[in-house]
Amino acid sequence: MKKIILCLLIIFTAKVFSQTDSSYKTDKIFYISYLNYNKEIEKLDDVCLTDIDSISLTFEQIIYGQNSNMNKYVSKKIVFDRIDKFGYKIGPSKGSIIGTSALIGFGLGFVLGAIEGKFNPVGDGSRKPDFADHVGTGFLFGTALAIPTTLIGIIISIPVKEYETLDISKYNRQKKFEILKRLIRNGVKRE
Repeated sequence: MKKIILCLLIIFTAKVFSQTDSSYKTDKIFYISYLNYNKEIEKLDDVCLTDIDSISLTFEQIIYGQNSNMNKYVSKKIVFDRIDKFGYKIGPSKGSIIGTSALIGFGLGFVLGAIEGKFNPVGDGSRKPDFADHVGTGFLFGTALAIPTTLIGIIISIPVKEYETLDISKYNRQKKFEILKRLIRNGVKRE
């Protein structure tokens, strides 16, 4: 019995004091612009940070495949000397604004068209509209109203600032570390 208790105690202690691969993981809310090994500026949106130490930053990047099963999560480590700009998400993306406005326009047009329901493309208009007429009119009105609301969404999204960024390329490594810690704290608090 003592051996079993000792084994359980060792397993429990190992689980409690073991270090995980990623004890620090954020949501996908950060923006990084850095100089890659080909001396080109690479810009990444919606980055998930996994670790930060005094000389480098580790993050996860998604490489999209042909379908969602083929997506790969790649972990990258960048030294602070290569980081050009860093920021965190403060507003919705332009795509979500445009998509939401199109969806609202289509939904409103569909409801109004389905209520009206008088469009009968093959009939002479003498019969009472049936369910198919209501759905067809809903789709027609929805599409017709989605086009202008999408254009409104495009116009609205132009001045929207998606990320709060800071150019840190001119600072030394220690100053970048302090700035990045502060920006990460601010970004995580906003989410």
